[in-house]
Amino acid sequence: MKKLLFFCFLLLSFNINSQIINEPANWPNANWTTSGTYNEAGLLADPTSADSFIFDDDAAGSTSDDDIASESPVIDLTAANTAGETLVLITGDYSHRDIGGSLSVDYWDYDAGTWVALIELESTGASTADYQNCENQINFESGLDITSFSSTQLANFKYRISYDDADGWLWGWCIKNVSITSSDGSAVPDCDSVVTSPADGETGVGQAPTITWSTAGGFPTGYYISVGTTDGGVDILDNVDVGNVNSYALSELTFSTTYYVTVLPYNVSGPATGCSSYSFSTVTDPNTYLDCTAGPVTTSFCYDTGLDNSYSFTSLDGSPLNLTINSGQVENGWDELIILDSDGTELYNGYGAGGDISGLTFQSSGDNITLTVDEDTSVSCVSSGYNPIDFTVDCATCVNPIASYTMVTDCLNGPQFFVDVDLTDIGSAASVTLSDNQGSATQNATATGMFTFGPYDNNTGVVISVINDDDANCSISSSSITQEFCTTTLVDCSSGPITLDYCYDNSNTTDFTYTSSDGVPVNLTINSGNVENNWDEFIVYDSDGVTELTPAQPYYGNGGDLSGLTFQSTGDTISFIITSDGSISCGSGSITPINYTVACATCINPQATYTVIDDCANGDQFLIDVDITSLGDAESLTISDNQGGATQAATATGVYTFGPYPFLTDIVISIANDQDVNCIINSNAIQLFACPPANDNCNGATTLIANPDENCTESGSGTLVAATPSSEPNSCGGSDNDDVWFEFTAVSENHAISLYNITGDTANLYHVLYQGDDCNNLTEVYCSDANESVAPGLTIGETYSIRVYSNGDTELQNSTFDICIFTVPPAITTSTETYSISELVTDVLIDSECSQAFNVTYSTGSNFGSTNGIGYFEANGSSWPFESGLIMTSGDVNNAVGPETGVLGDGGFEWPGDADLEAYIPGLNAGDTNNASILEFDFVPVTDFMSFDFIFAAEEYGTFQCTFTDAFAFLLTDSQGVTTNLAIVPGTTDPISVLTVRDEQYNTGCESVNPEFFGNYYGPGGLPALTSPTNFLGHTVPMTAEATVIPNEIYHIKLVVADDGDTVYDSAVFISAGSFNIGDLDLGDDILLDSGNALCQGEEMILDAGGLPNNSTISWYMDGNLIEGASDVTLAVSETAFYSANIVINDTDCTFTDEILVEFFSVPNVIAVDENVIKCANEDYILEVEVTNTNELNSLTYYWSLNGIDVQVGPNSTYNLDDISEESGEFTVSVLDDNTYCLSSTTIQVDFYQNSYCVDQPQGLSPNGDGVNDCLILDHLEDREDIEKAEVFNRYGSKVYELNDYVDQWCGTNQDGDILPVGTYFYIIYFNSGKDPITSWIYLNY
Repeated sequence: MKKLLFFCFLLLSFNINSQIINEPANWPNANWTTSGTYNEAGLLADPTSADSFIFDDDAAGSTSDDDIASESPVIDLTAANTAGETLVLITGDYSHRDIGGSLSVDYWDYDAGTWVALIELESTGASTADYQNCENQINFESGLDITSFSSTQLANFKYRISYDDADGWLWGWCIKNVSITSSDGSAVPDCDSVVTSPADGETGVGQAPTITWSTAGGFPTGYYISVGTTDGGVDILDNVDVGNVNSYALSELTFSTTYYVTVLPYNVSGPATGCSSYSFSTVTDPNTYLDCTAGPVTTSFCYDTGLDNSYSFTSLDGSPLNLTINSGQVENGWDELIILDSDGTELYNGYGAGGDISGLTFQSSGDNITLTVDEDTSVSCVSSGYNPIDFTVDCATCVNPIASYTMVTDCLNGPQFFVDVDLTDIGSAASVTLSDNQGSATQNATATGMFTFGPYDNNTGVVISVINDDDANCSISSSSITQEFCTTTLVDCSSGPITLDYCYDNSNTTDFTYTSSDGVPVNLTINSGNVENNWDEFIVYDSDGVTELTPAQPYYGNGGDLSGLTFQSTGDTISFIITSDGSISCGSGSITPINYTVACATCINPQATYTVIDDCANGDQFLIDVDITSLGDAESLTISDNQGGATQAATATGVYTFGPYPFLTDIVISIANDQDVNCIINSNAIQLFACPPANDNCNGATTLIANPDENCTESGSGTLVAATPSSEPNSCGGSDNDDVWFEFTAVSENHAISLYNITGDTANLYHVLYQGDDCNNLTEVYCSDANESVAPGLTIGETYSIRVYSNGDTELQNSTFDICIFTVPPAITTSTETYSISELVTDVLIDSECSQAFNVTYSTGSNFGSTNGIGYFEANGSSWPFESGLIMTSGDVNNAVGPETGVLGDGGFEWPGDADLEAYIPGLNAGDTNNASILEFDFVPVTDFMSFDFIFAAEEYGTFQCTFTDAFAFLLTDSQGVTTNLAIVPGTTDPISVLTVRDEQYNTGCESVNPEFFGNYYGPGGLPALTSPTNFLGHTVPMTAEATVIPNEIYHIKLVVADDGDTVYDSAVFISAGSFNIGDLDLGDDILLDSGNALCQGEEMILDAGGLPNNSTISWYMDGNLIEGASDVTLAVSETAFYSANIVINDTDCTFTDEILVEFFSVPNVIAVDENVIKCANEDYILEVEVTNTNELNSLTYYWSLNGIDVQVGPNSTYNLDDISEESGEFTVSVLDDNTYCLSSTTIQVDFYQNSYCVDQPQGLSPNGDGVNDCLILDHLEDREDIEKAEVFNRYGSKVYELNDYVDQWCGTNQDGDILPVGTYFYIIYFNSGKDPITSWIYLNY
C-alpha cells in the first residue's frame, strides 16, 4: 500500500530587491510535497530529499499505472500583486524522453479547488542516460498574469510538477533548478534567449528539425521566430508568434542549406530588440539515386542504437520504386520498421511477423521511398545478433500485382495447413506466376481470383511470391505464414493415441478440439503440467461444446497441478481451453508445459500409480514401483520405459519394479493394452537426483527440541533435496511431493514454528502440524503457507509432527532451511477501562498523593464515533521495557497488543488531527493530520526539573522509513505562554520520528539516522514478528523527555500523536508509569560503604531536599529522632545514621517523605610512640607511630614529612634518624587508607641536646653570646639527673663557682656573675649516688 506524505510549509525569507517574489525551489526542500500513485522503483530523485525530480517510468515496470506530482508550499502572491508585480514566471531545466503521457507545470486555483496546467513539457530528445543523470537539459518557462486573481487565489497560490503515464510503459524525465519570480512587466524582455538545438553552427541537421531555445530574462510572455537563408532573413518564417513555448518544429528544409534562426521574446511592453541570429546547416542529400536502366540495388545492414538507421532512394527518371525486404529482423514491440512514401506518408509502421520482416514489399507513389528503423536505444541488431536487414530497391517499370494471404487449417486431415492467395489485382501484367518457398508447383494467373497452396506441415514458414511474367521488377511476396499447432484435430482411431505438448501464453483464448475418426467417444488424459493456481482456469468441454466435463469453474486441478486428470466425451468430440490472465503463464517461463494424450475410447484404459524407491544402498540410483491397480478391459498389458529397458507383461494387477536408473534420469513409464493400441497410459517424467533425506518419511522424523522461550537456542535443519511424497493424508495447500518430517514434544501451550535461512530453488515453503507420534493415526492441527506460524492450545508433554514441503508443484526442489520451535512470548495487555483518563494522569503517570496535576482534558477517536486511542498498558511478563503506563495511539488501543500481525490502520477521516501538532512539527501543513489522540493537563513542579520516560512505536518502520512518518509531540507551555516540544532526539533539536530515528539494515534505500536510539524491528530481516510484545513493526529504545522548570509555577503539557496524511500505518507513544516526575522529595541514594560513595569520618555530607513547595515546611530526623532547629532544605551530617526529611503542605494531609542512610568510612587512628624526642645530632634514632584501629581499615600508606617536606612514603610505620643527616624539627606522619582514601595525621618533635654533638669533656669555652660553646653543658650525660653539684676552680685552686643540681648554668662567670678572666679552669662534678666525681680542665677565652 502506498501512502501520501504531507509536509508543512515554513515560509522562506524572500530576497526583496527588484522583485517581490524571487524564490528558487531550493531542492532538496522538505517543504515540498511529493505524492501520487506510483511504483517507488521509478522515483529516482524526490525533491523533498534530492536536488532534482527524476521519474523513470521504464524502471517502474510495464504493469504500473504511474501518477506522481511534487508540489510547492503555499506562496502568498498578495504583496507582489499589491506592488503591481502581476506577472509570475515559473522556470526550470528539464530533459524528457517522451513517447506518451503528460508532463506539465500546473498551478493551484484555490477558488476552483483544482490544478490548472500552465505548460506541457514535451520531449527534449533526451536519451535514457540524459534523464537518469539530468544531462543535456533545456530551459522551460511558464508565465502567468495574476491581475484577475482573487485575494484567496493570491494568498493560497502554489505550483507543482505533475506526471501521468496514461497507464503506459514509457521512458522518463528529470527536472532541476526550478524557480518562481514576479515582475511588473514594465520593460520588454531581455534579448538573451539562446538557441540550444540545433546548436549554433551545427551541420548535418535533418530536414525537419525542432528548434529549441532557452528562456529569456525579463518575463517574456511569448516568442516570435524568424527563419531565413541569410543572416536575419525571414524568407522561411517571418516573425511567427509561437506563444509562450521554447520550441518550434520545422519541416521540408532543403538539403545542404544554411539556415538562420532569430528568436524574439515579447511581453505586454513589446518585443525585445537587437536579437542575434543562430545558424545551422542541413544534412547532405541522403538519397541514393537509382538508375532504372542499371537494374535493382540490394542493400544489407545491421541497425544499431544511436545511429541514423535510414535509407532513402530516388529514381533518376521519376519512376515509382519497389522495395522488397528479402530477410531480417527488428526487436518485436520496440524497434519499428517504417517505410515512407515520396510525400512522407507512412506505407508501413510495424514489426513484421513477430519481428521477422522477411518478404514485405512496398511500392512508392512517386519517385522516392525511404526505409527507417526507429530503435528504442536498447536492444538492436548489433547488440543482440538479429538477422541483418537485406532489401532490394528497383524501379517500378510496371504496376505491382496486389494479393492477400490467408492461412487455412487442415487439422482434420493431419497437423497441416493450406495458404489461400487472393489475387485482387494483377497490376500491369498480362499474367503472373504464383509460387512458394517450399518447392510446390507454381500457378499462373491471367485474372484475379483465389489460388490455394499446400498442404504444409505445422510450423513450416511459407512465403508466397507473385511475379509479373512481363517484367520481373514487378513482384510481391508475402510475409512468413505458418500454423504453430492445430486447434481442431481428427484422431485416427486405427493409428492409436496422439501425445502432444502445449505451453499456453498470457491472455490465452485458444481452444483445442479433437474428433474421433470413427465416431467413438474420445479420452483426454493430462500426463503432466500446470496452470497458475487461482488465476488460469482449465476447462474441458463435452461433444456439444457447452457441457463442462471439469468440475464447477473456476477449476485449477490439484492446486494448479493437472497431472493425472482424465476425461471422456459422450460423443465423438472433446475440447479444452486454458483461460489465462495477463501475467504469469507457461509462455512467461513460470509454469510447467502441459503434456497430454488424446485417444479414441475404443477400450477402457488401465490404471496405475508410480512410486520412486531409492536404491542408495547400491549406488546413486533409484527404482520405480509401477502399481497396476486396473487392467481396464485388456486381457494383458505391456509395461515399458523410455530407456530401452526390458518390457514386462502384466495379466493381473500388482506391483512391477523397473530400474535401477541413475540419478537425474527422466523416466517415463508406458502401459499399453495389448488388444487395443488406443488404450495406453504414460506416467509423468520421474527422476531422483539424490538420496532422499533421512526424514523423508513420517516414521523417520527428525526430533526437534522445543525452546521454552522466544529464542531459537535449539534448532534443526532440513532439506527438500531428493525428498519424495509421503502417504499420510494432507488436506492442506501446496504440493507435498517433496515433503520431509520433524517432531517435537510441547513444553508450552503456545509454541511457534519458524522456517528460516531458506536457500535454493524456492523459498516458498508450506508446513502442516499434526498431533500424535503414530504416523498411521495423525490428527491434522493446521496448515501454514507462511514461514512462521503459531501453534496455540497445545498439550504440554504431547508429541507433535511437522510436515514441510515446497508450495509449488515442481518435484525434487533443491531447497534447504533451518527450523525452530520456540515458545510464543506473552504480549503486552491494554485496557481502556482500568483507569479513567484523569486517573491515567494522577494515578499512573504521576502516581503521587501530591501530584499537583489538574485540569485534565483529552480527545481521541471515541469522541468522534471511532476507536479509542488512549488507554493503560501492562508488560504482562513480556519483553516490553516498561512494566506499565499510558499508551496513546493514532489507532485503536486494543489492537496495539502483540504480536506483530500486519498493518494497523484503525480510525477513519471523521476522526480529526490537531492544529498545534501541525504548527510545531516541521513538514506539516494545516490540515495534514488525522486521528489525533490528545491528553492535556496543568501541573505545578516541585523542583526545577521535570521529566518522563517514553517509547515511540510505528508501523512505518521498514518499507516506509525512508519517506513517511506519523507525528507526535510533548508540548510544554510555561506561565509566559512559551511552548517547547520535549519529544526530540537526544543531543539534537530534531523531533523524534521514523525519519530521525531509523536503522538502514531494515531498508537500504536510505542511510541510518541516530540508529543508537532505535530499538527493535519485527519485519523482514528483523526479529520474528511472533516475538513482538506489541503490534507495531518497530520502536525506539526508552528515551526521556525533560525540561528545566521553575518550581511552584503552573505549567501546561499537551501529549499528542496523530497520523500524517492518511488514517493507516498507525503509530503510538508509550509513557512509563510513575515516570512523570514533576518534583518529589528525593534525598538521593543511600551513601553506603559498599557503594564506595561514603565520606570519611570527620567530613561533612550535605543532604539536599530540593525546593519547597509553596506554603510548606520541612523537618529533619536522625535515626527517627527530630533534629531540633533543622528547618532548612539542606542538612550537614557527619555521623553514620538514618536521616529523613518530611515536607508538609500546610493545612493539608499532603506530605513528602524520604529517608537516606549515610555511612562514613573509618579514619586511621594514628599515635606516636614518642611524641617528643631529644637526641644527639650525631646519633641514630628510630621514630615510630602506631595505628590502633587497623582491623577497621584496608592497606595503609605512611607519608613522613619534616617541616613540610616529604621524606618518606610507603607502608613503613617507622622512620630512621641516622647519625649523619642531623634531622630535627617537627615530623608529620599522615596515614592513608589505600581503598577509602581516608587520612589522619600526628606529629613527632625531634630536638638536639644543647651539647648537640654530646662531647663528654669540653676543652674550652667562648662565652661571647653567639650561642656556640658559651656554657659548660652536661645535658647529654646519661646520669645528668644524678648530678648533685658542680664546682669550678681557677688555676690557683680558688673556687670561683659552685651550683647544686647543675646542668648547663656556668658560662664563664664567678659566683657573683662577674666575668672571669681568660685562662685555664678546673671543674668537679659530684653525684648524688656516690658515684666518683668527674673532674676535668677547661680553657676560658672570649
